Amino acid sequence: MTSSLREYGLIALLIAVSVGGYLLFERNKEDLLSFSLNAIGTKLVNLVDDETAKIRIAEAFKRFQQQVRDNELRPDQIEYVAASVLNLTKSNARISPEEAEMVLAANLMDQPTALPAPQAADREARETFTLSDADQVQLGKRIESILLFAEAVQKSDSANLHLVHFESDDKGIRIALDTEFGNQWASKSFEKVRQNLDESRLVRWEPRLEDRQKAEIRRHESHQEALEALKTRQANSTFRVADEERLDLLSVRSKLRSMGVLAMPDSADLNKEIRVIIKSALAEFGAAFEEEGVTISLESDSTRSVN
Repeated sequence: MTSSLREYGLIALLIAVSVGGYLLFERNKEDLLSFSLNAIGTKLVNLVDDETAKIRIAEAFKRFQQQVRDNELRPDQIEYVAASVLNLTKSNARISPEEAEMVLAANLMDQPTALPAPQAADREARETFTLSDADQVQLGKRIESILLFAEAVQKSDSANLHLVHFESDDKGIRIALDTEFGNQWASKSFEKVRQNLDESRLVRWEPRLEDRQKAEIRRHESHQEALEALKTRQANSTFRVADEERLDLLSVRSKLRSMGVLAMPDSADLNKEIRVIIKSALAEFGAAFEEEGVTISLESDSTRSVN
């Protein structure tokens, strides 16, 4: 009898441990991703100056998190937002509420925001993406690891910030480091985060990364300048390349891209549209642009998988 009771007791203990372990896993799975996204949301809100607007962006980010919980966003969309916010934070950027909402659109495609009002969301049937528990845990870990590195970078020598770029591709969020960052990387200030990032293969080294990033910034700034100049020219002409609302959207997109916001790989059509518009503008107003000192680059987006 005593032996049977012990067996029953052992079975009960094993069941309790199993259930407890499952509940802990479920909590940790949700807590890790939620914690990481909360940190990203806080950083995004802090990029906006106006206190009233901060509340608006905080609410928008809550809707973004609900989309994540409802599996309405792919992991790559989530990671593109995280990397973009970290790039903006690193550069100490200040953005408008509308620009913050565009960052949350996750892909900088046609619509200025992918975050409709709650009542609109209730009416629309949304596509969902299946994300396993293990994948969700890994997603949370990746973002957390990148966040810890970002915090270490912010506390380190600010002169080295230009040697760091947060990116995302089909393999997920990563850190691109200029090879000139090597000494800083080996320093004690990065000791805690270095091992985990190396083991997770979340770091990519690139010679002359700074030069490539500067070229990208100049290209997008040139696009924005050209689009703004075109808006002014169209206002005083019967010639129309695109309507003003569309030009505004493309101009803001170019501005954000110059500040470090990433574009999803499938935004190639939008990049093509910008080039077509600028080519048409050059054909009509090229001489005027030249007189005004507007320099335009029509170089295509990099064919690299990173942004």
